[in-house]
Amino acid sequence: DQLYQSTGDPDFRPDSKLYGATIDAISKSKSKGHAAIRQAMKLLDKMENDFDSGLIDVGPNRYAYTSILSSISQTKAPDGHVLAEDLLRRMNNRSRHVNDKEILPDTVAY
Repeated sequence: DQLYQSTGDPDFRPDSKLYGATIDAISKSKSKGHAAIRQAMKLLDKMENDFDSGLIDVGPNRYAYTSILSSISQTKAPDGHVLAEDLLRRMNNRSRHVNDKEILPDTVAY
C-alpha cells in the first residue's frame, strides 16, 4: 500500500489476494503474538473499507477471518475469547452487509 500511496500507480494498488496473503502471514507470525493479531485486524479493516469504497473488487473471504481466529486461539491473550467472539459476530454482520453467505462462520471458524 505504501508503494501505491507514494506513486499513485494503479499497478501497485493492493488487491484482495495480497490482502488475504498478508493477513494470513501476519496471523501465522509467532514472533509478535497479540500484536500480530491487532495488526491483522487493522489490515482486515482496511480490506473491508477498500472493498466498500470500490478500490478493490473482492472483499475479505472466510479464510481471511479464520486465519485471524486461528491466531487468536493459539495466543494466550487474556482477551482472546472477546476478540474471537467479536470476529465471529463481525463475520455474520459482514455477510449480511455484502450479501455473501460464503463469509459466514463454518465449523473451522467455530
